[in-house]
Amino acid sequence: MAGFCDGVVLLLLNPKAYVLMALIYSQFGSEGRLFYVATVFTANNIVAFCLFALAGEVISSRFSAGPWGNRMLGAMLAAVAIWMLFL
Repeated sequence: MAGFCDGVVLLLLNPKAYVLMALIYSQFGSEGRLFYVATVFTANNIVAFCLFALAGEVISSRFSAGPWGNRMLGAMLAAVAIWMLFL
């Protein structure tokens, strides 16, 4: 089962976050609003990540898919990814 440290590594290796920060810098960096936008963005992410982690903990403690359920959910995720690839 994934833990807190796994989540931190996942967040650090997320390429979408780096692209988003580069886009924010290119949009707001020269106008002097970068600090304000980065502060609001960071505060929003802290709240959202904490809520998502809490919700995930509550949901995982109440529901268990088991090994076959996890395989089925993984197969459905892979099928959607393949479907989206050919859209």
